[in-house]
Amino acid sequence: MKNIYVVGAALIEDGKLLVTKRNSDRIL
Repeated sequence: MKNIYVVGAALIEDGKLLVTKRNSDRIL
């Protein structure tokens, strides 16, 4: 079960990074 939570957290962090990258691209 722990692995599932770790993978989920990693996906969420990756999603945040993708969103911040898109936002920074729009600003620039």
